[in-house]
Amino acid sequence: MANKPRARRRGFGVRGEPISADALLPASAVERSVAADVLFARVRLGEMLRNRREELRLKMKEVAGRLRWTTQFYGEVEKGFKSSPDVGAWIRLADILQLDRIRLIQQVWDTRGSLPVSLPPQSDNRRLTLLTIVVDMYAANEPEPI
Repeated sequence: MANKPRARRRGFGVRGEPISADALLPASAVERSVAADVLFARVRLGEMLRNRREELRLKMKEVAGRLRWTTQFYGEVEKGFKSSPDVGAWIRLADILQLDRIRLIQQVWDTRGSLPVSLPPQSDNRRLTLLTIVVDMYAANEPEPI
């Protein structure tokens, strides 16, 4: 008896139409490459945050609490699984971990591809000015870290 081909497992899309798992993956090699680059950038960012937190001998729960994030969410940020669009939280994290605010925001921005405002290209001299303005603007409205 010949082996039957296995049927694809299917889920359902937003409108109820069936979709295959393949439809969730980027179609082209370029899209796969970009997705991999973003994942690696998030992992590198997370490793840097974890290493700095450990250098300062801070507990994950303590950092998460000061950020007003759950410990689980912060742990996923350190693993590179999650990220936050909240610029104010990243500035608080820079303060907590005693990191340069502009450098951290720049790294987060580059890792995420965007934050609420897009940065000009790296070759544009206005990039550093915009980063400085964003940090100053958000820092003025943020309470001091606990």
